[in-house]
Amino acid sequence: MKPVLLKMRVIRQNDGHGCGYCAFASVYRYYGLDPRRLGLRRRLGTDSQSLPFVLPFRSHVEALMDRMGLDTRGTLCPDVFAVLSADRFSVASATGVYPDCKRSLRLHLGAGHPALALVAGMAHWIVVAGMDDDCVTVLDSSGYCDPSGRNRLRYRLMHEEFGSLCCGVLYVRLGRRSRVREMTGVDITREYARGAGFYLKCLGRSVPQWILNMLEG
Repeated sequence: MKPVLLKMRVIRQNDGHGCGYCAFASVYRYYGLDPRRLGLRRRLGTDSQSLPFVLPFRSHVEALMDRMGLDTRGTLCPDVFAVLSADRFSVASATGVYPDCKRSLRLHLGAGHPALALVAGMAHWIVVAGMDDDCVTVLDSSGYCDPSGRNRLRYRLMHEEFGSLCCGVLYVRLGRRSRVREMTGVDITREYARGAGFYLKCLGRSVPQWILNMLEG
């Protein structure tokens, strides 16, 4: 396997719930997009309670959760799919046994496109920026402490270790883009269904028929 390594910038996470934003912001910057100008963090709902961003009466539900002392901030899969679609990214996903998708991940990276992975029991987003015969190279906004005590934000994982950590992978690539796409109610519903399906597959669960019907429609 010819080694592949994309030139990408790591964005450091400075809180306990911003890994999704940091990972996707790295991808946006790779394609020359400004995540701040596009309001990416707000649109992903990173700093809000983990409720769908377009949920009716969301602010009221959030206020109730705040009063109850619940903190579920982060980035939900349905919001990810909806925002990426609005910003004219194409998204394909892979879940299940890692060796089954290793070749497709290699081809995606070889074509010059990064991938994103949900790891650590679906609690953390990282960027996959490279691959060779032995390892994958990842960008990790929170990093890990190596044996010397140094916190590393860019490191290599053996394929077996990555496979044991990874719950699902998103293959993303930017299409021909002039501006953010106006999303209709149908568009948002479809992308939320795709995100929900990806989430359930990452959990190893079957996707309900009503979601499959929405995707077919």
